[in-house]
Amino acid sequence: VVPNGVYQNWIRELKEIIPNVTITSLANLGGKFKGDLKTLSIEEGTISIMTYDGLSKIGFTEETYSELFDDLQDVMTGVNTGAREKAKKAEQIKETVGRAMRGTRGDRFFEDLDFDYVVFDEVHNFKNIFAGAKLKSGKGNEFRNVRGSSSERGIKAYAMAQYILRHNKGRGVIALSATPFTNSPMEIYSILSLLAKRRLEEMKIKNVNDFMTMFMKLTPRFQIKANRQVVEEDTIESFHNLQQLQKLVSEFIDFRSGEAEGMIRPSKS
Repeated sequence: VVPNGVYQNWIRELKEIIPNVTITSLANLGGKFKGDLKTLSIEEGTISIMTYDGLSKIGFTEETYSELFDDLQDVMTGVNTGAREKAKKAEQIKETVGRAMRGTRGDRFFEDLDFDYVVFDEVHNFKNIFAGAKLKSGKGNEFRNVRGSSSERGIKAYAMAQYILRHNKGRGVIALSATPFTNSPMEIYSILSLLAKRRLEEMKIKNVNDFMTMFMKLTPRFQIKANRQVVEEDTIESFHNLQQLQKLVSEFIDFRSGEAEGMIRPSKS
């Protein structure tokens, strides 16, 4: 699954690196897709390439939607302030998840194509999955200023990744990015959840609250935004259990520095 602008680059470079591989060009599953999705059969040992636009069009069956909905609802709920707000948020989540999971094409579903491996290029474009830390029942919300947002693209990637992982013994998802992590707990957790949901659950980390409680000390500070407004936001002051977090990250993420790759950078002086 690749950005629209580098779609042809991926095809060209794959042909150069693996000249004998069969490539199925799914493009955007629209006018640029030359096949018939209804009858398309993906052969074993082949590579298929789809753009972000194609990703938005393909959907999941009702069975998979039902299987993943409770999980998606939990991770997207975010901060609730009361019963009315909670009900309103739940309805918004249902609509957003429904659009993302069902896509815009109903003639063939993701499951029908029997993919057993998925690669997301520029995975930072899929980081908006979680709405925020959840309010704990009967307690104040210690993460009151930690906010995220949910996008249909992020939800679709999350659902696709979880489906692949569940049906392939926790393996088969690769994410690529040349954009480093920001210091955002939501971003770190979102990216790890695409790859390491089972591992997080083994560590008793079932949502973003658990993640921040285990690893991060947050302090409220006033920040000046781009529009010059001053807002109070929780920022990471320090990390708890840092060695455990580093081990988790290094278990699933292979960092390559620019220096190691021979990239020429401007002089720091």
